[in-house]
Amino acid sequence: MTNVKEMVMQIVETVDAPNKEFIMEDRRIEREIESAKRFAEEGDQKIVNHIMEDIKKKVSEFDGKYIVPSNAKEGQGVTMHLYSDAHAGTVVKVTKSTVTVQRDKATIDTNFRPEITPGGFAGHASNNDEQTYTYERDEQGETIVFRWNKKHKCYIHTSSGRKLTKGRREFYDYNF
Repeated sequence: MTNVKEMVMQIVETVDAPNKEFIMEDRRIEREIESAKRFAEEGDQKIVNHIMEDIKKKVSEFDGKYIVPSNAKEGQGVTMHLYSDAHAGTVVKVTKSTVTVQRDKATIDTNFRPEITPGGFAGHASNNDEQTYTYERDEQGETIVFRWNKKHKCYIHTSSGRKLTKGRREFYDYNF
């Protein structure tokens, strides 16, 4: 049987070669490779094949979900995550190790009303995930510089701990 890691490298080369370095360092992929190795050693090819299909799926979704140095581009929409809240932004500058993001204007759908049930510390919003927003560039929006963090394999704003993902998403957690 071919080495599992070599098989994964072939998948990555075929599906998303530009992001190869970052995909092969992704913890989710590393865990899948270790699982596949264990099942290969046990001779359970059926499970190995299933894991390889999962890996193919994750590799094919990587570029659409994760912003890494190989795919960061000016003008792309991103989400800045801080705990459970999220803020939409646009990449305005890219360097070898940083991405500068400008916060977008996000307008919540006027029909959304949080449904608060009393209890706990203050109450619980049962429809939190139903929030929808429209987005527009805000040339006056706050700008934040994110640095590539090799240890965590993502862009992080050092002082706040905010992290980036691809695609615009605004979310206010009414439960805090």
